[in-house]
Amino acid sequence: MITDRIKRERKKFADYDDLKAKLAEFESQAEEKRQSELTDLEKAQEQAKQFEAQLAELTAQLETERNNARQQAIKNEFIKVASSANIIDIDAAIALSDLSVVEIGEDGKVNGVDDIIKSLVENKPYLVAKKQTQPIGTATNGGTGGHSEKTADQLLAEAAEKARRTGLLKDKAAYAQLKKQLGK
Repeated sequence: MITDRIKRERKKFADYDDLKAKLAEFESQAEEKRQSELTDLEKAQEQAKQFEAQLAELTAQLETERNNARQQAIKNEFIKVASSANIIDIDAAIALSDLSVVEIGEDGKVNGVDDIIKSLVENKPYLVAKKQTQPIGTATNGGTGGHSEKTADQLLAEAAEKARRTGLLKDKAAYAQLKKQLGK
């Protein structure tokens, strides 16, 4: 009984593929007939409409790609500046930042990231890695054995060079303090 029922149902849809093929053929013939009935001006107008639609679609795609490239350039510049500012978690820094104020100049340079990083460093100091300063004259590689002791003049010369190179007030102060300690 069930097999008879299945056979009856299959008979209802047996010619479905034939009908589908005939419909596609009929639609293509109707389109050809419509095209042949159109005048040259109407054909040109219809093609112009199709080209306008394609142009609008391509313009939207181009704008999307430009926006993606802009966002990538801003992110790259942010990562570069954040790394130089010793920010530990760059992803968190990006999430906490308002990058909508950042602009790209006509020369392709990204402007405004420095201000955002400065603001982050001031307002969110936990994002910045703490630098461990070492007193002048101590080993920077953690080892003390096997190295000859530096003379007072060598220590003073290194401190002076560091102060000149970095130009930081703390390095200048360290140089002055060392000079005072050594009595020079």
